[in-house]
Amino acid sequence: MSFRLPAFAALLGALALGLSLLPAPARAGAGEAGLRVDGRERIELREALRWCRGQPFDARPPAVCAQGWHGPGELNAGYDARPLWIAVPLANPGPPRRRWLEIGYPSLDRVTVFAPAVGAEPGERLATLGDLEPFDARPLPHRSLVVPLTVPAGESRLWLRVESAGTLTVPLTLWQPAAFLRHGQALYALLAAYFGLVGGLALFYLLLGLALRDGDFLVYALYALSLALGLAAQSGFGSEFLWPGQPWLSNLLLPVGMQAATGLGAWFVLRFLGLCREGGLHCLALRALVFACFGLGIPALLLGLPGAWPFVSVTALLFALIGLSAGIAAVRRGVPAARPFLLAFFMLLLGALLTGLRNLGLVPTNGLTANALQIGSALELLLLAVALAARFVALRRAHAEGQAQLLALQQRALAEAEAAEAALEARVAERTAELAAANERLREREAQLKAMAQRDALTGVANRLALRPALEALLADWRRGGPGFAVLLLDLDGFKPVNDRHGHAVGDRVLVEIAARLSGAVRSGDVVARHGGDEFVLVLAGTVEPAELEARVQEIARRVEAPILLEGEVAVVRASIGIAQPAHSADTVDALLRRADLAMYAAKAGGSGRWSHAPALAG
Repeated sequence: MSFRLPAFAALLGALALGLSLLPAPARAGAGEAGLRVDGRERIELREALRWCRGQPFDARPPAVCAQGWHGPGELNAGYDARPLWIAVPLANPGPPRRRWLEIGYPSLDRVTVFAPAVGAEPGERLATLGDLEPFDARPLPHRSLVVPLTVPAGESRLWLRVESAGTLTVPLTLWQPAAFLRHGQALYALLAAYFGLVGGLALFYLLLGLALRDGDFLVYALYALSLALGLAAQSGFGSEFLWPGQPWLSNLLLPVGMQAATGLGAWFVLRFLGLCREGGLHCLALRALVFACFGLGIPALLLGLPGAWPFVSVTALLFALIGLSAGIAAVRRGVPAARPFLLAFFMLLLGALLTGLRNLGLVPTNGLTANALQIGSALELLLLAVALAARFVALRRAHAEGQAQLLALQQRALAEAEAAEAALEARVAERTAELAAANERLREREAQLKAMAQRDALTGVANRLALRPALEALLADWRRGGPGFAVLLLDLDGFKPVNDRHGHAVGDRVLVEIAARLSGAVRSGDVVARHGGDEFVLVLAGTVEPAELEARVQEIARRVEAPILLEGEVAVVRASIGIAQPAHSADTVDALLRRADLAMYAAKAGGSGRWSHAPALAG
């Protein structure tokens, strides 16, 4: 069935009719009649509110507005960095009434609410709240901006001061507390369902894209996540549940999330419809839109440049219109899954169009326009799942046909190659066995050489070559906040007389015995190394407490000076021990060894079998 353009035109006509039936935005005018505050559960304040532009730093409402007072009617002032002063005259025929004031646009930067008071001046400040204020500072923990207040008997006036870098949409409603709670529960349920749907589908697309290695699914998952973050900031859901202690995130993620969603959505349309395979205006327009979002829009938002917020709305409208046009062209070209894609995109177009028009102040704020993007994007996600499934089926069908053709070619080639393959496999197996045996011999030899290169040939403990990297690793870990360690440099006292008297062979036996005793005195992770001659180095990992270190050094000294039986005689050697520990980040391996060496000579100067700590260098 071909695409029916008249039916699509009828849908656009219905959209235009629906927009024409919406009430027009408020225009400048007067209206001082007090709004009757009676027993109604819900009172829309747009029936009586008046508003005026203020100056950036004013703390009181201006006596005279240069542009005049506006209202009554829906307050949607578009984009303007100047603050708004809002006055709502109230008339309470009964006793004072307790009400909750809802400012139903959570993404406003800062709203100051003053208590209703008699006269032209505001009453006391009740609260300052918004997405630049901490969530905990709100009088009521709610995603929307809600302030409890008391409406006094008789005539009074409610004042608000509003400022925001984004669209200045300020829907105001007075609620009875019980009615507001019932209303809020329903909206929370709808928002939870929406974000659950978006999150689940985004995760599904992400996992499917990773499993199939299909970039279209991955791009769409990122698009859905960006849109969800922007809408979570816009609806106040994020401020309450995701980042309550970071109010700046809402102010940043709303425009950045929307701008990223526009750019990623344009990129997805390019990929899904294959628009750039043959070039054309749609390809150029969507590429330009991707560049505008990521190269201009998001940097401008991060830098806080003027005009960045309207740019977000304009690019969203352009994306919706260009994407719709590209979808119609794809249907006419017979692109697989173009029809469900077009229907899904039309849902997004409706939501984006209503949202953009509301942000620009061209249509009023109501339940439809305030949630148009959520409704449109939810329908789009569900319908696009059908489009993606249809596209996947079409691709699998084409893939299956290609596989069948390829299989036939492979079978013919296989028959020709089988004879040669047997001989080749035999030759390969023989050569592989030879190479495996040679590689095994090389690995064994390499392991032997590596072990020999890092071990002292006489004692079997580590040598200098192995000591340095071990020390460097411990020092680097200590600089990153790891455990401390101690470096002990031991020089054997009395070894030279034994060596001179009994000969080098006996002296070597003494060194081997001392090395064995030192190895038995250390723990797992410690290092024992022969530093040269009758000097040894011990690295005690994790030993930083003075009492523990003293106990371990004493144990090492005791083991060293235990008698050694040599050819019927007993020889006793002792160790002069220098101790150094890292103290500053500038310490090096050479500096530690040098300090341990100086401490060892200090110990030796005090007599045989002593130990000394190297002083910490000034950092």
